[in-house]
Amino acid sequence: AYAPRFLFREAVARRDRTEIDRHLRQLQESFPEMDRVFVVAPDGVLVANHPPAPQLYGQSFTDRDWYQALGRDPRSYTSRVYPSARDGALHVVHVVPVRSETGRVVGILGSARRLETIRGGLTSITVPGGDFYLVDREGQLVFHRTRTGAAHLADYAKTPVVARLLRGEAGIAETDNPVEREARLSVYQRLPSLGWGLVVYRSRDLALQPARRITLGAGAA
Repeated sequence: AYAPRFLFREAVARRDRTEIDRHLRQLQESFPEMDRVFVVAPDGVLVANHPPAPQLYGQSFTDRDWYQALGRDPRSYTSRVYPSARDGALHVVHVVPVRSETGRVVGILGSARRLETIRGGLTSITVPGGDFYLVDREGQLVFHRTRTGAAHLADYAKTPVVARLLRGEAGIAETDNPVEREARLSVYQRLPSLGWGLVVYRSRDLALQPARRITLGAGAA
């Protein structure tokens, strides 16, 4: 909603850092869950960001998946998990193109969210007898209740359920989880607007307990 604002897009087209900074500050104050907001020129060079990090001005971000994705399909995109150029913290980036009145892309508006920020909004959600996790486009963990930090990013990337998600599949599966070394019943689904995958699971033994009770009751009768 912010990218089409006239004064903002005109400032981006002129690469007027002072005016862009004013808009970015206003945007970040309106949406504090965004840990950082920034503008990149069409050539991938950082023009401005908030909170300010002048040491990054002029740095090229053409190697980022979000920059390359907008080059292929210039709408919006949520990145994979990667370390921040500012402080190394793990985060994801969401970007949208900034267009002139004629439709020409004059810049890219992005917002970065730390995984810890995302985690803070999800830890209150509970799944009785089980849990859930989120993975990015490459199977890296965006959210997991106990497996956090760079050392655990790829823990689930090669599990059967995540492999199905990365193939674009959705459904219910009974599989062995080689990470926790248990059999699970999992429901898995892609989140198209983000490109992420959601997995909700319960231990197979726990999930089958009601059926076992019915079977035992029928046998006793």
